Amino acid sequence: MKHTYTKEIAICKEDLVACNRPIILLGTLKVLTFFAIPITYFIGYSQGITLLPTTLIALVWLILFLYGSKKQEQYKIRERKNKGLIAIHEANLQRLDGSWNQFIDTGAEFVDYEHPYAMDLDIVGDSSLFQYCNSTHSYFGRKQLAHDLLDANYDKDAIKLRQQAIAEISDMYQYTSTVEYACSSIQNSKVFRQLTNQLQQQEPFFKKKKTYSLLRILCVTTIIVCLIAAFTEINYLILLSALLLTLQLGIWFVLHKKAESYVHVVKEVSNSIEAYVPVIDAILGTSVKSKNLQNIHTQFIKSKEIVSKLANIASNINQTQNALASFILNLFWLWDIKNAHDLAKWKQLNSKQMALCFDAVATYETYVSFANIKRNVDHACLPTIEINSKKMHATQIGHPLILNKKRVSNDFHLDDEIMIISGSNMSGKTTFLRTVGINMVLAKAGSYVVADHMNCPLVQILTSMRIRDDLNAGVSTFYAELQRIKMIIDASSKEANTCFFIDEIFKGTNSVDRLYGAKAVLKQLNQDGVIGFISTHDLEVCSYEKHYPRIINYSFNETYTKDTMSFDYTIKPGISKSTNAQFLLKKVGIVKEPVMT
Repeated sequence: MKHTYTKEIAICKEDLVACNRPIILLGTLKVLTFFAIPITYFIGYSQGITLLPTTLIALVWLILFLYGSKKQEQYKIRERKNKGLIAIHEANLQRLDGSWNQFIDTGAEFVDYEHPYAMDLDIVGDSSLFQYCNSTHSYFGRKQLAHDLLDANYDKDAIKLRQQAIAEISDMYQYTSTVEYACSSIQNSKVFRQLTNQLQQQEPFFKKKKTYSLLRILCVTTIIVCLIAAFTEINYLILLSALLLTLQLGIWFVLHKKAESYVHVVKEVSNSIEAYVPVIDAILGTSVKSKNLQNIHTQFIKSKEIVSKLANIASNINQTQNALASFILNLFWLWDIKNAHDLAKWKQLNSKQMALCFDAVATYETYVSFANIKRNVDHACLPTIEINSKKMHATQIGHPLILNKKRVSNDFHLDDEIMIISGSNMSGKTTFLRTVGINMVLAKAGSYVVADHMNCPLVQILTSMRIRDDLNAGVSTFYAELQRIKMIIDASSKEANTCFFIDEIFKGTNSVDRLYGAKAVLKQLNQDGVIGFISTHDLEVCSYEKHYPRIINYSFNETYTKDTMSFDYTIKPGISKSTNAQFLLKKVGIVKEPVMT
């Protein structure tokens, strides 16, 4: 994919260069024609030329000015699109070279240290899966992606449909890049949550329909009288115009606060509402085959006109950002009141459709995010989901957040068992636990996983890996770990379809208590019939395989060559046969003569 990204960047940069010259030339044309209009009138007046030919010449300059403005804006839109696409392609290059952890959006607001697995498996927060794969821009898209990573509850059939959609999208990079660019104009704002609530409230702005009709008649009458008065200069018509305009100003003064309150949420995100129209156009820009994508297309075909109408209302509301424009529009057309009435009418007919549209765009954005997994890792597959099963196996499973050139992949098989993983420091035990766990999270979301093949049971995931003490609450690291493991045991006793991950069990206490506690935990989890992984330095813990048939031993090992130590990070059956603490003590200069085992 690196070649694809660099090629697309080169194409966009070439088009940017092609845009620069027309933008400059058209800008020059605009300046010249803008000043040509008053100069034309000045020359005409000074030379005694009549008003008609002077106005015709000025009209030519005006037409040229408007033409230049329109064409320049078209080139600027093309320029912005190229810059936006370059940013998308460069972000994917960052996913490949490992600098993706510089992405601003880490999903920090979704961080929850009490979550069953989020923090231990690096799902959200700094250097997280969310930060790596996120291509969402809308408020609802980010929420949906976080939900899929943190609380996916799809059944097997739903996961299969999601897999088909994500697989189809992953093969359409140019198309999805265009859609992602369109989505980038949607602002990520919590106001959208208020917006969905407000759009579903169908209370009318006027209790009586006739009220608004009378106001429309008043506005039309006022404009007609003002036009006649302007051309005829009849005194009583001028006076009548003044009275009618004063009346309309009074009505606006009385109702503008109510109207402003009625539309203020739409006004805050008006640009983003308008941005949904090109997003829908972009998504409908190609045919699709998978059922979920076809459903999204069907939804957009139904709601495109409805969204366009709301976008027009939002655009009209946005016109009042300029104080002078607001005064003129309200003086002659009661603009704020009109917009409030238009919004009320729209809500009465279409309130439910907009929420469905927001959800459809959010779902599409999450599909694109998960497609990033396949595009940017050197091997990926769609896992086979198993229900009512406690079997799990994978070939060449790897961690998605590790660079392709540094990633070491492993094979493993778990058949209704608990795997104890032993090994020395830095040998790869914890990384392996996180590798299996994060790929299970992806599998439950319907995403690709980093493996050649994976069978994954549909189970709840529970972890105890990164333990945090709390000085203010008087909670030590050991007690915090006790609470975490108690959570795992309680949840496992209620739901046997559970997979747990425990890293270095009870590392915060002495070896005697650690062994006693580890045995008690393993005994309970074994009785509950759950599956899981537990890593340890204590080789004595590995002896429990003799007492519990469901417990199996695997290990990571290192090799020594003179004064160097190396790891292959490959998991192997059996108990670890080496330790490295003494070697490391000598390596850093704490002791002089290590005792090798």
